[in-house]
Amino acid sequence: MIADRVVISAGLWTKGLLRGLGVDGSMEAGKGYSITSPGCGVAPRHAMKLIESNIACTPFEGGLRISGGFELGPVDGEPRARPLRRIVRHAARYLQDWRPGRNQLLLAGFRPATPDSLPIIGPVPGAGGVFTSSGHGTLGLTLAPATADALVPAVLHGTTQTGLAPFSVRRFARSRR
Repeated sequence: MIADRVVISAGLWTKGLLRGLGVDGSMEAGKGYSITSPGCGVAPRHAMKLIESNIACTPFEGGLRISGGFELGPVDGEPRARPLRRIVRHAARYLQDWRPGRNQLLLAGFRPATPDSLPIIGPVPGAGGVFTSSGHGTLGLTLAPATADALVPAVLHGTTQTGLAPFSVRRFARSRR
């Protein structure tokens, strides 16, 4: 398949894709954890962010997902017991009428994070028609619509929004020889 323009937005794997284009993606995996369970008791009916504990609760049909954590370390998908226990313990202070049941889905996922905590958004220097949008950390899905909207002028018309300057790919680009 041939394309005139491409947006690389592959989470943590963006780092490897950009490396071949002369960009040191400088992204690390921030491992986040979640537990999803039908549980026992009364679960929240809407999504909540428990700010003090930095925990999110999201109701699903037949269950509640509790998620949190941002752990730098090895890139493996194995959920560790200690962070999962921490999430449940902290959520329990707020969810006094709900506890996870035995039927649980335990997950560990990767959140691409940059050293300056800013995403990498915009055209890739020296690679005409290639753009990127990655490194949003824990806010990738939340910021995806706004990031896509900000990239439209660059991708379709070759004009870059001045508001995207702090997120420029150039801050990680290596000089090409």
